Amino acid sequence: MSIFQKIIIGIFTIIGLVSIYSLITLVNIKEQELDLQKKQAAVTEEEHIDKLFSIYQNNIATCAAQAQKNKKDKDYIMENCIKPINDSIIAQWLVERGYGDLLESSE
Repeated sequence: MSIFQKIIIGIFTIIGLVSIYSLITLVNIKEQELDLQKKQAAVTEEEHIDKLFSIYQNNIATCAAQAQKNKKDKDYIMENCIKPINDSIIAQWLVERGYGDLLESSE
């Protein structure tokens, strides 16, 4: 084998190794991007749950405050505030996402 052939084989070997290294690096970068996207999605989901729960709590508090202002008792608040709000779409979303234990007891 001539020196020229050895140089060509060496160049192709180096190009091959650089290509393999580049592909491995690209795959690692893509995996890191995917992990970051998963973390961002989890944070977004947590923010959404926080907003839903804040709305739920605000609805309960507003209804209970209005009932107390109108001199209604706890049974009235239970029947006309907590139960209907626990049946609302917001409460259902909280339950579906595994946060049903945060809801006010309607019993």
